[in-house]
Amino acid sequence: IAAAIAEATGADAAFHGKLYNISLNKGKINAETFFWLVPYENRIVTFDVTAAQLEQLMTEQWGQRKAYRYNGPWNMKFAIRENKAELLSIDDEVPAPDRKWRVAFNSHAAAGSGAFPVLLSIVENPASNVKVSSITTREAVVRYLKKHQAELDIKAENIPLDIVFEDEHMLVINK
Repeated sequence: IAAAIAEATGADAAFHGKLYNISLNKGKINAETFFWLVPYENRIVTFDVTAAQLEQLMTEQWGQRKAYRYNGPWNMKFAIRENKAELLSIDDEVPAPDRKWRVAFNSHAAAGSGAFPVLLSIVENPASNVKVSSITTREAVVRYLKKHQAELDIKAENIPLDIVFEDEHMLVINK
């Protein structure tokens, strides 16, 4: 899911959780599996962060790692020492302290979810350049599965993978 929302928005990296105890395995995906994989219609929120802010975000997420609301990182590597995150790389690149990256979360998490005050404070800071995409998480995953189904070794069955119109603002799916 995190790879899909990053790809859909052009973000450098993303955080996303496993919404239910379900994973995509090789083989067929049906509508029910897809629904449980992405049961919510959250929008995708992107914003700019520094390496220090990414470490704060990961430290906050790490504190929730055993909870339903945990959002794991995609395209980032962290070391966790004494429950504090250290960013080792982003996009396989050693992070420069003064550089900013574009990161994606779903809109529910980006609103703080009642559990993420660090995330909420970053999102509320005007310097973060927050953008709320018109694309939902579900649409991003549909688009991602359509584009990558061969390399993921999956076959979609009875899920809406036929995109009939697409531009930077809208995605119309043939359901």
